[in-house]
Formats: sequence, structure tokens, C-alpha cells
Amino acid sequence: MLRRRGKDLAIIDTKWKCLSSDPLVAKRGVAQGDVYQMMAYARLYRCDRLMLLYPAVEGNGTTLSHRFGIAGGREMLALGLVDLTTQTNHVQGNLRKLIFDFLPGDTSLTAL
Repeated sequence: MLRRRGKDLAIIDTKWKCLSSDPLVAKRGVAQGDVYQMMAYARLYRCDRLMLLYPAVEGNGTTLSHRFGIAGGREMLALGLVDLTTQTNHVQGNLRKLIFDFLPGDTSLTAL
């Protein structure tokens, strides 16, 4: 969970499986149960920014690959990809940039 001044801003859940790059694979391999879990987190913590974070295929870099609205709500679910094949300090910097691209506003965040 990411917080700013005591308010929950985002929930990021890491998944240790690769998404499919094949556009014909349903939902790129995102499990429906993972989406339901994120919806439950959104309601439980009253947080409308959600991210499922997956390892990227080597060489594809760290990026937000998709953003989805959740029907009947104001929540936004993003799929993030992180390249874990680079040096640790690069992974950390890339994750920081990914999060700042994901969240609007200033960068005074607290990770829980």
C-alpha cells in the first residue's frame, strides 16, 4: 500500500508470473481471481488506484502496460511490468518512476 499524509493512495500487488504478449490470449493471462481480489482491496481500503505488477519479459523494460476502469465504480486497475534482469539500483529507480507515473500529484509517499 502507498500512503500520503495518512491517506491510502494505491494498492500494488505483485504477481510472479509473466503476462502473455500474445493479444489473442484472453486478458493477457491476468487471472480473474486477481482482479476480484483487487476490487475487494479497493472497497475494503476505500482506495481507487490499483496495480497488478508482473515481471517483464527480459528487454521489454518497466512500464504501465494497460489501465482499466472497473464497471460501476471509480476505481482504476493498471497492469505494470517491471524488468528484473537489470541491476538492483536500476530496478529500484524504474519502480520509483513507474509509481510516480501511476500516481498523480506530489511524490511524498510512504510504502506500507
